[in-house]
Amino acid sequence: TLRKTYFLQPLFLDSSADVVVSCELDMSKDRFELSSTVTGQERAVHCAGDALAFGEVPTAPDALAVREQSSRTLEPATLYDAFRRIGLGYGSAYRPITNIWVGHSGVAMASMRKRSNLFGTRVHPADLDGALQLTSVLAEGASDETRLPFMVAEAALSTTGGRLGAVVEREGTNTSRVWLSRMTNDGTAGAQLRGFETRVLKSTTQPVIRREHALIAVTG
Repeated sequence: TLRKTYFLQPLFLDSSADVVVSCELDMSKDRFELSSTVTGQERAVHCAGDALAFGEVPTAPDALAVREQSSRTLEPATLYDAFRRIGLGYGSAYRPITNIWVGHSGVAMASMRKRSNLFGTRVHPADLDGALQLTSVLAEGASDETRLPFMVAEAALSTTGGRLGAVVEREGTNTSRVWLSRMTNDGTAGAQLRGFETRVLKSTTQPVIRREHALIAVTG
């Protein structure tokens, strides 16, 4: 379980730079920190938070019930076109959403492409990222703002696979609760995030681009 996790600054990838990314775990303080170093530059911290022993398997709402109670649908292509216009370019491997349904009371649901290979992970990063992408459907504010993850109050990751569904619920103006679970309605979630908050990216001269293939595996 991860708690009070902050995304401090994006990691810009430059093909001409030799970037080393590391994950440091402090078991005595239950803390983790993701940072990068580039030759000739100071170490930059990108993400940090508390890492605690995993508790109970998180539960998830019935994704199919959310879909049935939805008031409108949205084409995934429309979502990714909107991302591209504000500087977030997602390659095909990071476009897992196949259908989107939006409800009346700050709730949305999406179905994902079926995944047969998790590549050694419990929850594939592209699937989790797809669930977070869905929160933009409920976001308030100007549509031309580039918003990036800022904080997660608590995240619990279990194991998931097969045909997945994501459900997001608005908690505040820029905060959401996110679930990622199988579409079999067994009541368990592969991932649950509370207090997922986004913030507007400050002015920068570098574009924000999501690579088409990116996978970081942390093993203990």
